[in-house]
Amino acid sequence: MTVKRRGHEMKIIIGGQSQQASNRDPALIRLVAKAHLLRLHLETGKATSIKEFAQAHNIDHADAKRMLPLGFLAPDIVEAILLGQQPLDLTTLALKNGYKLPIPWSDQRAQLGFPV
Repeated sequence: MTVKRRGHEMKIIIGGQSQQASNRDPALIRLVAKAHLLRLHLETGKATSIKEFAQAHNIDHADAKRMLPLGFLAPDIVEAILLGQQPLDLTTLALKNGYKLPIPWSDQRAQLGFPV
């Protein structure tokens, strides 16, 4: 048994217990969804800049800039987040502020705590 900090809360991890859908983090899901929306708007020309997207969605420009790389997460990482199967220490704050996301998906998995 181990105790892990997850944002402002503590989780008790019992050895051999698999992660369940109860670990779904709505804030983390919203962050990844917004990042994909930002990427889509920029790719299609619906937004001509990150600043324009940020203003239209009432997001701080700096937050939107940090969000953009999350639109390029490996598909299996996105799926794990949607299912609540992300590593327990992968929080919205950690993903948004603490990581410089590498481009290769295998490097993303390693950096974010997913099996490689």
